[in-house]
Amino acid sequence: MSENTPYNWKVVASDGLETTIGSIWNFRTEAGNNPPDMPTQFAQYESDGVTAIPIGGTTTENTIVARSVFSDLIVMLSG
Repeated sequence: MSENTPYNWKVVASDGLETTIGSIWNFRTEAGNNPPDMPTQFAQYESDGVTAIPIGGTTTENTIVARSVFSDLIVMLSG
């Protein structure tokens, strides 16, 4: 990602029969900011938020819950 740059993203979900397009989200990077670490601990669940869907698995539900951990280490130096 480039410094001081606006970015937009959206989720497009498809089951091969129907497609749903989510809202557009946006953010701007700051100058001197490093990109965040790669997401970890990705997991997906049925709509109850408890019943796990394995990676590559399927579900008959219309709604799922996705969870992941994103982190960004900020280092401030003074001299």
